[in-house]
Amino acid sequence: MRDSVIWWITRRYTSLTEDLVKASENQIRLQGQALRADLYERRLKVFLGVVQFLAGFAAVMKVEWGDLHTLLRETLEAEFLFGPEVTAFIADVYFKASEYRVRSKLAEDPREERRRPKLIEEQTSLGNWLASDAMSRAKELFAAYLELSEQNFEALVNGQHGSKSA
Repeated sequence: MRDSVIWWITRRYTSLTEDLVKASENQIRLQGQALRADLYERRLKVFLGVVQFLAGFAAVMKVEWGDLHTLLRETLEAEFLFGPEVTAFIADVYFKASEYRVRSKLAEDPREERRRPKLIEEQTSLGNWLASDAMSRAKELFAAYLELSEQNFEALVNGQHGSKSA
């Protein structure tokens, strides 16, 4: 009788242990999904910061220092969330927008009358890039990290890791 009680207790203990392992595995899976969702939200926030900056520029064709500050603030985490191609792109947007602002201010300066045509040409080139080319490039670069195709969504939910996905 004693052996059957010990057997029953051992069996029950084993069953409880298996249930605890399954519950722990589910908890780990759920935490992984929450982390991937957080990563996606953080990446999306950076993308929206870039797109809002570019759209704002395209609407008024003007750059203020506050706009540049906002771009930096909203993309601060980029180097931790994306590969080097995205951070280089954001740096390029910032640099070209800064240059656009400088060229705009110099073109308005009466002391720069002689250089004005060249400044306006450079300003126009930078403006075209910021208003058009940069938006296309942003969508292309960020798509690798943000696209939610069926396959990418499954990978995100199931914790499968691609080269750039969560």
